[in-house]
Amino acid sequence: MLFIEATTHCLNCGSEAVRRVRRKGLEKACLEKVFECGNCEARFARAIYGMPRVLLSIMVRLKLLR
Repeated sequence: MLFIEATTHCLNCGSEAVRRVRRKGLEKACLEKVFECGNCEARFARAIYGMPRVLLSIMVRLKLLR
């Protein structure tokens, strides 16, 4: 999962087919918005203000966040 500030295109493939998806489980507590690319299915998110990036990275590596 990639963490973003603002974007209108996929950071992985550059496609403009980006859509907002529902947050699931722990994502509701940690992430403000979750997006998914329609072409490569990469997921990226905007973290809640003040949430440390290090903590989010650890959660991704432990597969607590998709």
